[in-house]
Amino acid sequence: MKSFSEIEKEFGSFTFRDEEKSGHVSLNGDTTLIKIDSAKFLHFPKDQENFFDFQTVVHGTTQIRFENAFYKIYPHIVNDRRECRAEVYANIVIINSDALSKEGALTEIQFELEGLNNHFYYKFMDHYYIDREDHKFSRSLRLHQTKKQKQLGSLIGVDLTDASETGGRVSEIYVLRRYPKIFSFRVGTQKYECFYGYSQRGLGWQGIELKAKIFLRIVFDSPVSPQEALDSVYEIRRFFSQQQMGSMSFSGIYGRSKSRKAHRFCSFYIPGEASNIKRNSSDNYYSDSGSIVLNRWSQRKSLTALLKEWLAHAEQRRRYRILIDAVGDEIMERFSLEQLASLCSAVESLEELKGGDEIGRDVVRDMTAAAKKAASKHSVDLQDDRIHGCLSLLKRKSLSHRVKLMFNAVKKHFGSADIEIGLLTKSISEMRTVAVHGSSPPQDVSPKLLSTNRALHALCVLYDIVTCDLENRVLSEGEGHPAARVFRESYFQLRAINSRKK
Repeated sequence: MKSFSEIEKEFGSFTFRDEEKSGHVSLNGDTTLIKIDSAKFLHFPKDQENFFDFQTVVHGTTQIRFENAFYKIYPHIVNDRRECRAEVYANIVIINSDALSKEGALTEIQFELEGLNNHFYYKFMDHYYIDREDHKFSRSLRLHQTKKQKQLGSLIGVDLTDASETGGRVSEIYVLRRYPKIFSFRVGTQKYECFYGYSQRGLGWQGIELKAKIFLRIVFDSPVSPQEALDSVYEIRRFFSQQQMGSMSFSGIYGRSKSRKAHRFCSFYIPGEASNIKRNSSDNYYSDSGSIVLNRWSQRKSLTALLKEWLAHAEQRRRYRILIDAVGDEIMERFSLEQLASLCSAVESLEELKGGDEIGRDVVRDMTAAAKKAASKHSVDLQDDRIHGCLSLLKRKSLSHRVKLMFNAVKKHFGSADIEIGLLTKSISEMRTVAVHGSSPPQDVSPKLLSTNRALHALCVLYDIVTCDLENRVLSEGEGHPAARVFRESYFQLRAINSRKK
């Protein structure tokens, strides 16, 4: 299994040639490019959106598969002949793709996220200082070490108890803890697991580095395509991004099909995600372990229950979460009216906030006739469909009303803070009018926009978590979700800006 950085080191630049095509591959994050000289590959089967998959073999045995690729054709002249060269852009690159099934499907995918250790702030190692007077402990440890060396030496036929290699007093000892799986549960046809392992660098006589690594794994009941598997992976990442109120990047993604070479994994390379690794952790509101809730060993059952319920809402909140996740990835770097429009669309996508038809069709028809009559009385020319369209909007709850419903669902997380949600809804309406209708923005838009965007984004995140937290674990077992803190800070900044305006 290879991480993104390891793939770039080993396969950063290579050429390939087979019966159908030849070319050169450069794996370098967003600028990843495959140049193909042969035109035969243009006849590969493509889907309705003109995407296609293909694979090749490099270094003699390593199979590499390119998925969801598209191309641009560039004609050029070679020896007075007009030939075509294609530049191919692949969304997914799979190293050792023979670990997939013959159909290119997989049944298991596991991955690592940068900063995931802050969400599992467990004590993986213990350190003890051995007092000089504790001769009994040191002697016991030495005897144990000698016994193990003799056992290993007898297996390999070498004496490992040479006195020249076992001198010195034992002054410190480090103990590695072995935990069971952190969680394992099912949602629908998928099984979600979290476990850990250790990576080691060095052999110990000059220096050694040990690091605990957290892995997440999804096992599918039936084979799925790599894209479907990645959709599930992205869903898990959105949860942990919400938990820390910031973006998270993958450091490695690995998959396999149990029907092919059961112990071998393929390694994924996602060009866009490989570039995200270089992001600085300062792009997040809170990325340290002290600000993330439910990240202790004693709270693992609460975290598991929250994640399971959160995943149970994945289908009906897919659009909502994709929109707020996209805004969250860039909100610390820049702010814009487009971000606000996306957050408003996210709010309006929630079915539970739409409500029922409070005004029936007959009422709207009668109101349209009355409005038409009043307009004619005052010699105002209004078309029936325009009046009907405006009055039909009354059947749905306004954006401001939906934001208030969201606030009421989470306001207990703000404690005794003096928050008037009408201030935020007014600012949202003003900004949205500018974003949607393109009207000239007032002078105070820029100062208010940043606070408004961050407050609404934090409210969306908190609402998603709280409505899945059926037993109020976030508030009862922690100091409050980071989104609540971001909302309070942004709200009071917005209030201060309004006060200066007066």
